[in-house]
Amino acid sequence: MRWIFPRVESLSLTIIVMAGCTIFPACRKQSVSARAIPAPRTYVDEALCLNCHRETGKTYHSSAHALTSSLPSDDSIKGHFEPGLNRMSTSDPSLSFVMTRAGNEYFETAIIATPAKTVERRERIDIVVGSGRKGQTYLYWDQDRLFELPVSCWIQTREWMNSPGYPDGTANFSRGTSDRCLECHTTSFVAQSPPRNRFKPDSLVLGISCQKCHGPGSAHIAQTQRGAVSITGSGIVNPAKLSRERQMDLCSLCHAGVGQPKAAPLSYTAGDVLAKYLVVAKAAPRSRIDPHGSQVQTLTQSKCYRQSATLTCLTCHDVHQQNRSAQSYAKNCLTCHQIQACGKFFTLGEAIRGKCIDCHMPLEKTAKIIMRMGGQLHQPEVRTHHIGIYSTATPSDAQ
Repeated sequence: MRWIFPRVESLSLTIIVMAGCTIFPACRKQSVSARAIPAPRTYVDEALCLNCHRETGKTYHSSAHALTSSLPSDDSIKGHFEPGLNRMSTSDPSLSFVMTRAGNEYFETAIIATPAKTVERRERIDIVVGSGRKGQTYLYWDQDRLFELPVSCWIQTREWMNSPGYPDGTANFSRGTSDRCLECHTTSFVAQSPPRNRFKPDSLVLGISCQKCHGPGSAHIAQTQRGAVSITGSGIVNPAKLSRERQMDLCSLCHAGVGQPKAAPLSYTAGDVLAKYLVVAKAAPRSRIDPHGSQVQTLTQSKCYRQSATLTCLTCHDVHQQNRSAQSYAKNCLTCHQIQACGKFFTLGEAIRGKCIDCHMPLEKTAKIIMRMGGQLHQPEVRTHHIGIYSTATPSDAQ
């Protein structure tokens, strides 16, 4: 058995719980402002963007990118807190977790119970990471240091599970959340490293806002207010007008793995050359790549990508809209391919229309997330972005 708690090198079960209080006092918490604007970057308040782009903003605010991090609430946290549904057992029969709500606050508690003693560690959920489509992980503040909590939620079943990378049977509250994690799950922040999980708590701008993909908006707003915006010099980045390489760089910042930083976090700006700031792994032509977090590598392996001069992530994805079903993406395939050319057309006919993604970009198990749910290990499936021919995939796999 292996129990890990921050600021405690080892845990002795001879420590007792007194007066109903846990032996680990809760850390002092600091509030997080989702609207804080960090300096010295030239970001503006997102409300200024909505003055002119209100309709786009309405749909974007319910998109996966916008919801990739948020403050905790009944709406943002997808897991259950009701008795009977709020407990997670582990492979260690003496260790379990319970998730509770107290007013407008939410907590994860590790409970180590033996015939002789009971030991608890409780921490508050301060930040929700994950849009609510696949899974959610939760973070907590210890003064100005940010840590990942050991229990996450798998959205498909709304069950509690061990957080990715946490061995089953472990109560680890000491894993820091790095600046590279926040670079992709928030718009911006002010780092105070070392260590790499130290930040100004009120500097976090949660979610991915307009300026993450369009660049800082101060120059654009200033030009607009002066009536000086022109087609050639708007002071803002339109990703759709970038070259193919720069479009792929923009998505690669967060959809090509962790990479190797060459500059401080948040140094990269939309439209720039990513390689100056972050080195991402290239995909070998025939290598097997895990589908989780490697969308760029798997896409660029594809014959469709290699034989096209224009195919990018934006060909299929409109990040301003809510996520769509797999079937809705098929129309993009049919701009180049005819359903009559599909090997399944002879037996299925027109029923094959709309099933391109099911067969040619199937769900695959990821080895990067292995979790325990309902007493059993579970390996979730993630959509591969390697467009190809899969002998085991059929249209009935649609999800």
